[in-house]
Amino acid sequence: MIIRSKYENDVYQWNISYALMMKFPNMKVRFKFKNRRPGEKFDQKFIEDIKLEFAKLRMLKGTEEEKLRAAKKMWWLPLWYHDWFQNTDIYRPEAINPYLDENSEFQCIMEDYGWRGVFWETGSVLPIFSELRNLAYGYTYDKMNESEAIELLREQINLSNEHKLPFSEFGLRRRFNAAWQDKVDDIIKAEAKYCVGNSSVYQALRLDQPAVGTMAHSIFMAYNAVYGYREGNYKCVKDWMDVFNGHSGILLGDTIGQDSFLKCMTTLYMKASTGYRHDSGPWETATTKYINRLKELKVDPMHKSIVYSNSINMFDLDDIANNVRGRVGGVSGGIGGAFTNNIPSLKLANPNIVMKLDAIKLDENSPWVPCVKVPDEEGKAMGDPKEIDYCLYVTGRKK
Repeated sequence: MIIRSKYENDVYQWNISYALMMKFPNMKVRFKFKNRRPGEKFDQKFIEDIKLEFAKLRMLKGTEEEKLRAAKKMWWLPLWYHDWFQNTDIYRPEAINPYLDENSEFQCIMEDYGWRGVFWETGSVLPIFSELRNLAYGYTYDKMNESEAIELLREQINLSNEHKLPFSEFGLRRRFNAAWQDKVDDIIKAEAKYCVGNSSVYQALRLDQPAVGTMAHSIFMAYNAVYGYREGNYKCVKDWMDVFNGHSGILLGDTIGQDSFLKCMTTLYMKASTGYRHDSGPWETATTKYINRLKELKVDPMHKSIVYSNSINMFDLDDIANNVRGRVGGVSGGIGGAFTNNIPSLKLANPNIVMKLDAIKLDENSPWVPCVKVPDEEGKAMGDPKEIDYCLYVTGRKK
């Protein structure tokens, strides 16, 4: 099995699942897969292989020990929620539809209740696709220069140790394969002094590390679909703070543009937040905007942290830290593929894939409402083109 545990998923999926359960228990969600490298073709065997892996997910039950350990790692979630997760059939095959389009390119659509459906993204579709894609294209261990890849990993770890650069490992979704992530994380555990945790709960349990994660674009996309682009960011942050009582306070501010997010952020929520995650657009521009808004609301930026996760490696984080330290309280990185799929001899093994929220409906009898992601970076927008244009118009980014 490619996915070895029910807990092999990113922390933020538990957060979003719980938040939707509390605020929108009847909401249904539709996620769509997108390969940002169009032209990659597959055959029907690939579809059969991926369907088999999806079917195997139902065998993952979770043990009582795993539940109790996960509850300690994700202590901000109530124990009854961990009971629910352990005893619920999360991965129902009727919810997922992988197929090849007319160009033989892989597509995938998932529809389910939000509190259950969100787990498909990083706990199945993306890592399973990544590993099977690499096998299909011949990106295999026998073609890897392992010593070269480990040397590059250790170069990044040594830079972190030398320059005191805190980071989290965010590499589950686009890893080379499961065995390679294990090897990478074993080295990080043994040698990195400033690794603050792992987004994969499975790895956090395996290595006894903190399980770290905040929020994803999908929660903001859902709220924007419900409340509109002028109010959605505010409603989302308000409910998030209410559900988590101030915990999980690193906020993601770029779903429909950073300016729109910051306009909605009041003094109360800027003070209550722990910090912000930067995931699109130039990091210097985003950093300056966060600092300026904090100062405008009379909030000390030195009391806040920024987590940089926009496809960075440790060399990028070092450059960022050299420029940002002293301007905000904390600087750290969420590093994914640069750890778990950074293999010089197999550069094309690192896919550029996402699975994002496409639409929601408030209950079974409601119509589907389109969802979009329109961040501050060209090429990262997702959703219906007309809805994207409407979002840009409402947020003042297009006339």
